[in-house]
Amino acid sequence: MQLCQSEAFRVLDNNDRSVRDIHANLNNRGRDKDVSLILSECFNSFLNFFPTVAVILNVHADHLDFFKDLADIEHSFHDFAALVPERGFIIANHWDLFPEFIKEVGPMVADGSIAVKEDITDGLENAPQAFIAMLTGGNTGKAIVKIK
Repeated sequence: MQLCQSEAFRVLDNNDRSVRDIHANLNNRGRDKDVSLILSECFNSFLNFFPTVAVILNVHADHLDFFKDLADIEHSFHDFAALVPERGFIIANHWDLFPEFIKEVGPMVADGSIAVKEDITDGLENAPQAFIAMLTGGNTGKAIVKIK
């Protein structure tokens, strides 16, 4: 795996291709099956890519020499999220909403109106199968491996 760098993004490429080759391929097809990009919002450069999966974490007031304010940055991230196709995924950090979530959902768990389901697998030797089941939708709740 080669780590390539440019001003706009860093590329982790499993095929040891150059940044120029990867960017040309992305521009020609709009996507690439075997590349992961760590993009920067600086200069809105991340709006030149079309992700299938977007992970958006820690949006904060940065690059204020380019952006007007935090609202301007948030607007750019909304535009970036809009690039994800309907069959894609957006994973976003909403840690700031956790206290509100606990306040709203905590009492429902306590009174039983929301039940926590657990999918328990017995034995450490069965952990790989439990992990695969979790990734492929084979479990119905919290996946737990019970060690004897």
